[in-house]
Amino acid sequence: MKYFIFGLLAIILLSGCGKREVSKDTTLGNLRKQAFEEFVAFPYKEKSELKDSIKNIVLEYIKTNNIQADLFKLNNFTNCVMYNIWEKNPNQTLVLPLQVCTNEINNGELDKINYEDPSWILGQFDTVSGEHYLASKYIKDNLNDPKSYDFVDASYNILQNGSQVLITTEYIAKNLLGGNTRNKTAILFSNRGEILAVY
Repeated sequence: MKYFIFGLLAIILLSGCGKREVSKDTTLGNLRKQAFEEFVAFPYKEKSELKDSIKNIVLEYIKTNNIQADLFKLNNFTNCVMYNIWEKNPNQTLVLPLQVCTNEINNGELDKINYEDPSWILGQFDTVSGEHYLASKYIKDNLNDPKSYDFVDASYNILQNGSQVLITTEYIAKNLLGGNTRNKTAILFSNRGEILAVY
């Protein structure tokens, strides 16, 4: 019986371990969920399965649509798509960021803007609770009573074309007098997770 249970557990675990297929029809919400699953609580890394999947789609899209782009413009186009995954409605598909970035190539805007990929820092958001892992960790580490921390809400603003992200967290925690107070802390992160400022 125990071999049956172990075998069943192995099948369940292994069936969820494969790469997810990403296509132009994948919703932005699903891509955000993939970012969370790949990045949350892990150190920053340059390469990622999510970005590699997006790069492959971008290459195919550029070939299909006869878009002329050198290596720099291709990388910037990919980062533009990654940026727009987080800026657009999560119910939209990957087609929308591809179209937005194509418009920027066609009107010359992509030559003026240098995009960076904010996916790692934004992938720290829990897709169920909405809590941002790094922001909550920083806040708890700086409270008088970290165990009193009770997450309420969090939001983000992408700044500097994806190189910075402002995470605002609302929470309840005990103050110095022992009473519970509702607080808001805004933390400016680089897209690689360094804390740049706290407000």
